Amino acid sequence: MNRCLRVLPPVLFLLLTAIAPSCRDKVSNCSGSVCRSNVRALHLAVLNYVSDNDWKNPKSIGDLYTGRYVLASTLLCPSSGHSTGSLDDIERWTDYVYVPFSGRLIDMTDEQKQRTPLFIERSPTNHGVSGPTIIYLDGHVWPLPDPCP
Repeated sequence: MNRCLRVLPPVLFLLLTAIAPSCRDKVSNCSGSVCRSNVRALHLAVLNYVSDNDWKNPKSIGDLYTGRYVLASTLLCPSSGHSTGSLDDIERWTDYVYVPFSGRLIDMTDEQKQRTPLFIERSPTNHGVSGPTIIYLDGHVWPLPDPCP
């Protein structure tokens, strides 16, 4: 029994060191899914904002935050490693750039919504794909492939 207790910790250590890198890769790849989920939440926040404000578009991402349409954590991509800041600097610390659109959302055609970006991720290399995560007014997200297996 005593011998088993001496052998078990080194064996567990070897197993964990072999498994840890693949687990770390899975977690970092899944952050791309969280990022896409965040931009979808931002899309819904804009839709809610517009419907609550007589079809007026938000002027900035700050309108969504001060109106309590989004949480501060939604404004950050988990891959960036950034943290939230003050409301005065929201345009600087958020990981997503809001692209104001002209016209009323209710009056736009489906084709216009498909071509109009709403939010673009600041760093195009956060997820190891070519290009940033973008959500369009119609709700589709690019890039489409989900890196989280």
